[in-house]
Amino acid sequence: SNISQIVESAQVLDYLLLVVANKTCALELTPDVGLECIEYNPSIGLADSPFGSTQIVVSLGMILTLAISLPLGYVNLDDNIWFQYLSAVIMVIIWLEWCGQSIIDGQDLAKVAAFAANQYQVFGNILFNYAVVVSIPSWVNEKKPGVSINWTIWSTGVATILMYLTLGWLSACDVTLDYEATTGTDSVEILTLFSKKTTFILTKIMVYLFVITLVSGIPVW
Repeated sequence: SNISQIVESAQVLDYLLLVVANKTCALELTPDVGLECIEYNPSIGLADSPFGSTQIVVSLGMILTLAISLPLGYVNLDDNIWFQYLSAVIMVIIWLEWCGQSIIDGQDLAKVAAFAANQYQVFGNILFNYAVVVSIPSWVNEKKPGVSINWTIWSTGVATILMYLTLGWLSACDVTLDYEATTGTDSVEILTLFSKKTTFILTKIMVYLFVITLVSGIPVW
């Protein structure tokens, strides 16, 4: 889970650098060794990373991710709780904006089948999204005596499930987010698709803000 958060944070920050600075660079480790720089190209194909999926690189996005998360990792959980609060507020704002964007785009309920053709990604995604359970003992040690463990876990768990269901359903039914027609695959991340949309700039901003919610979980582990 932690590795996935680091990788996704680095990828989003690399795309942010492309948009803001029109360029991002990386030290390529395989298949060749050397410095590689990529310039912004609006017509570039969709990919989880601007450097593609066949190279192993240490990018500027990765360095920025480390620069943000490492200082937070040196303090106790209760000392960086302000960053967790900030992350939670931003997450709710992003969820509302993405759901609203999908509704504005238009909905086609026929796009979502009752059962998917394959389930190979479902189990891994569930484990990734609910890996927070391993941090609960640390939270129990840090919480105030009057905080109910049952209420906190159940309320946040139910709220999270509702957020996943609404965003997942609405974005899957979004008539402008045609995963397979756009990318040739149905496994591209929604972050990548939303970052390529040109209809609403606020949606793109939310994509780049999402990195804060990813980075906030790295010091916890």
